[in-house]
Amino acid sequence: MDSKIIKYNIKSFIIVCIITITFILALNLLKNQITRFGLVTIIDSLKSITLTRISLAFVLTIVYYIILGVYDFISIKYILANKIHIKLHNIFLVCFISNIIGNNLGYSMLFGGLIRSHFYLLYNLSIKNVTIILFFASLSIWLGFAIIYAILFSFANTYYMPSKCISIICIGIILLYCILALLYGGKRLTIFHNMICVPNVKIIFIQIMLGGLDWLIVSWILYTLIGDINLKYIVLLKSFLISQFISVISQIPGGIGIFEKTMLYCSKTMRYNINFLAGLIRYRVIFYLIPLVIAIMLLIIFETMNTIRKSKI
Repeated sequence: MDSKIIKYNIKSFIIVCIITITFILALNLLKNQITRFGLVTIIDSLKSITLTRISLAFVLTIVYYIILGVYDFISIKYILANKIHIKLHNIFLVCFISNIIGNNLGYSMLFGGLIRSHFYLLYNLSIKNVTIILFFASLSIWLGFAIIYAILFSFANTYYMPSKCISIICIGIILLYCILALLYGGKRLTIFHNMICVPNVKIIFIQIMLGGLDWLIVSWILYTLIGDINLKYIVLLKSFLISQFISVISQIPGGIGIFEKTMLYCSKTMRYNINFLAGLIRYRVIFYLIPLVIAIMLLIIFETMNTIRKSKI
């Protein structure tokens, strides 16, 4: 048997094993999250807010995951110099499942990346190409974080030095990335034997704007679900950015507990507000829990259909 085929089979076997473990972890996390809050608490929390707000939160959640799919579309169409043809709905399906499971399990680059690799290998993308796609998506998200954070804290009426220093670093990263685009934008470079097209200024502008919009949308989901309380959106956005950053670097699955505690710490006036606490639970349910259920179901359907298709060959 050809050595390349053997290597491919070994890689495929390893990825399938890891996907199986990831799937089991996702199911366990789902069980733990429901147990943590209690099914009755979850239902009561959803009942205690208007249907309009819940509907808006669901719509915004869908928009958020569509934008994540756009990152992959841009990187496949413009960044990779290879002629890769994947249907748009397949790209969004892959992104939806991988991002949700990655976000919920922590180590999103690992778990989300493995699921992406598993799916994209079926569409004849190499692992190196998948790595480039993952890097572009992650870079887009954090560039968005950088632009929003820089705008909020550079001109904010605060003398808290860590926030000022981080905002300066954010501005520096954005400027450096834009300078690289001006120097090398549109040029093709060979990195790790892959031909890559360096994003031009137009792509980078779209990348930063979409990344910033991502953070605004996801924070607005929380703001929508909190309900009618005396809290300005800008104040919540500042707390949200800090809380999300801490929960991401903690790598705790879904940032569960860490995100909520940091939000309560940053929003001192809301610490004992029952509507604020209920809003955090609603946010956890609508943005994390329900999409996780849907992603697991889609993963089961996809793998079942893939198995049936292979058995017919």
